[in-house]
Amino acid sequence: MTDLTNLFNFHSGPQHTTVNTDLAMMSDPQQTLVKKAQSLEFGTTSFKHEWFIGEAQFTPYGKLRQWLMELKSRENSVEVLEYDIAKLETEEQILLRDAGAEPDELRKKLILIEAVKKHKDIERCKSRVSDVYRERQEIVELTDKMLASDEGKTPDGRSLLEVFGKPEEAEYEKHYWTVRLAKQSALDLSAYGRIGAGNLEAILMCSPAQQAEIIGLSNHYNITYDQRQDAIRQEVARRLGTDPGETTYIGQVKASFINGILDADKENIIKDLERQTPKQVNPNGEELNNVYNL
Repeated sequence: MTDLTNLFNFHSGPQHTTVNTDLAMMSDPQQTLVKKAQSLEFGTTSFKHEWFIGEAQFTPYGKLRQWLMELKSRENSVEVLEYDIAKLETEEQILLRDAGAEPDELRKKLILIEAVKKHKDIERCKSRVSDVYRERQEIVELTDKMLASDEGKTPDGRSLLEVFGKPEEAEYEKHYWTVRLAKQSALDLSAYGRIGAGNLEAILMCSPAQQAEIIGLSNHYNITYDQRQDAIRQEVARRLGTDPGETTYIGQVKASFINGILDADKENIIKDLERQTPKQVNPNGEELNNVYNL
């Protein structure tokens, strides 16, 4: 079989995208700004890969699984983009050849315009594929680093990569969902004082034993989160020279204090309504109650 890769020129290195629009109304620094923006590709950063994609997966197994999915996605993107570039370059060459053989000047101009568009599409694809190559390399390096650490090992010392596709993967998947639902529920407890309906519904889909494990773990996380948050709050208050007792959570404020604020606000609103809204009367001439006294 013919080696089809010989048909492609790979574009993993830095690419340059030209600016073909009219920049005459801009100063030199402004033109430089446009050209700089045109040359940049705003793909996924290494920081986001590590902390908001990898660390968002709750367990080492989940992290490795996500990075492998990201790696597969980038590999597929590179293949598609390299194909698009090879096809566009060939189409551009055909257009240039046809333009050279076209006797009608207007048709020739139209063909050349299409060739210019193909060329710009090629530049965009090259810029994007270069960035995808960079993202792929960053994911590979993060994965290598993890697999070389204790986090990338099973309890018996094997590479965590070996569990994929094996019967034991089911246990790692179960553990992942236990930790994930526990941490999500812990955040519900910290924010609202109870587990939200969505997480609770997911928990109830699990076996009774796993439900107990999840809820127990979620309360452990919740208490730990609150203790850490309180310790940070106390330290920040100390640095600012503020009495930590004055910086309280809403749940620690006395109900009478909150009700007093609400009552005062209610009185101000009523006074404003009385000043701004004409009094309303019923057919008997009796003044109607406002909305606060109904």
